[in-house]
Amino acid sequence: MIAKANEGGTFTREKTPTGLQQAVCTRVFDLGLQGGGKFGPKYQVMVFWELAAKMTEGDYAGQPFVVNKRYSLSLGSLDGTKPSNLRKDLESWRSKAYTEEELKAGVDLEKVLPGRNCQLNIVENARGYAEVANVLPPAAGAPKIKPVLPPDWMPNFVKALIEKQLPVPPDKPANPPAQVAGAPPAGNGNQKPPDEDIF
Repeated sequence: MIAKANEGGTFTREKTPTGLQQAVCTRVFDLGLQGGGKFGPKYQVMVFWELAAKMTEGDYAGQPFVVNKRYSLSLGSLDGTKPSNLRKDLESWRSKAYTEEELKAGVDLEKVLPGRNCQLNIVENARGYAEVANVLPPAAGAPKIKPVLPPDWMPNFVKALIEKQLPVPPDKPANPPAQVAGAPPAGNGNQKPPDEDIF
């Protein structure tokens, strides 16, 4: 086994394609209570997608590009005046706003998102990294794609985030569903399977 340094001392890889890309949700990771930010600790999740587009260079040629987005585990305000980024993306993805009843019940992301297809609008940020700007429903008539990564796949940087999560206060649930601020905790028995159109 021979370890070598990359030329220039930096890690280089094929750039993720930008623009509208067909994708499938692969995993939703519960990051727990994460610190930082001006509003204090928040429950966070990270959603991963595989693109239909495949890499063409290096050891991973033929494998799908993978992108992710980190969210606070909240759906924002019940009246809709302050929707969270998660709620904006979910409503765009499902092509329908949540009702008050759905918002109060909450959304169990780990049950409804993995395996679900969509389109992602991917942009390149100022540092040259790919970012998920918008999540949209799959194009009409587009063939469904299935995840390639194994169900137990977890990148090292996600492991590091999970390991540094803050201890949960005794009066709060360890893994609450995504819900609106001030809404009662949701149950876990009413979610629809990923092959249905709405979630």
